[in-house]
Amino acid sequence: MTISTATATTQHLLDALRPQQQSDHWLTQTQQPNWDDFVVRAIAFGLAPQVFARLKQWDAKIPPKALAKLAVTHKMQAQRSEAIYAQLAQVLNACARADLQPVALKGVHLAACYYPEPAQRPMNDIDLLFAP
Repeated sequence: MTISTATATTQHLLDALRPQQQSDHWLTQTQQPNWDDFVVRAIAFGLAPQVFARLKQWDAKIPPKALAKLAVTHKMQAQRSEAIYAQLAQVLNACARADLQPVALKGVHLAACYYPEPAQRPMNDIDLLFAP
């Protein structure tokens, strides 16, 4: 893959996630990407769950293998999010018993409040802020 091809693939990936992007425009703009490269970049950049959701929303006709890779990554992130929220519930219950009122930060807060589903906000840990 050349630098210009990598740049074009990355740009196509980012264009798919623009808030006002329309499916017909995105699917027909320039040439279609190398779907294997497109998916690998989406996964590497942590954007596969968002890309999967967008392509499903658009009912985009992309190669089944590429869609399957995105779907598996989305499912894995959804399972990871469920596990993180289960741990968060345990932590918050323990905090409540100890009369502590933490504030959720970053991933868990953003996923719950600003994303259509938690799987679209990849996270690896739980960030809480406690009063001194």
